[in-house]
Amino acid sequence: MGQKEKLIRRLKERPRDFTFEEAETLLGYLEFIRSNKGRTSGSRVMFSSPEHGTILLHKPHPQKELKGYQAAGRFFGTGGPDMKNTMEYKGYLGSVEFDEEEGLLFGRVMGIRSLISYEGESAKELLEDFHGAVDDYLELCRAEGKTPETAYKGSFNVRISPELHKQLAVYAMEHDVSLNHCVEQALEKALAQK
Repeated sequence: MGQKEKLIRRLKERPRDFTFEEAETLLGYLEFIRSNKGRTSGSRVMFSSPEHGTILLHKPHPQKELKGYQAAGRFFGTGGPDMKNTMEYKGYLGSVEFDEEEGLLFGRVMGIRSLISYEGESAKELLEDFHGAVDDYLELCRAEGKTPETAYKGSFNVRISPELHKQLAVYAMEHDVSLNHCVEQALEKALAQK
């Protein structure tokens, strides 16, 4: 088993002693490159991959180990936050989560491929760091000449049964509207009832 596989296996075990250097090594194996351009906010570090997007993480200090939420699988995409615990800034939606062991609030920007994280010991610190993370992401993208990802562009794939698809197409033709219009109306109606 190579070092890459060992690091992946170790990370999946959610160790309390997984270091930032180990994470940086693993990201290198996964073809992420550490960015040294643009403004950073203290210990925030950006890693980029043309194929996999961007990861914006806090480099822990004074300790070398990642915080528990950073090494947790749920942070990197498994599971998800309670949607009542979200905040918005410059069109980006961020989660609000709590790490009981660390006594720390943390979150990530949702709806984009890139991983942009933030943290704080209070709600005020979390909100400030969320704003700083989004601002840093936008600035780093500008400095590297990249187009920042946009969350919730208004386009997504919906998979339904062939029979429902047929019924919807017939309904749309009978009412001289598009399939998109029918789906949008149904979704608006469903959300109005919640």
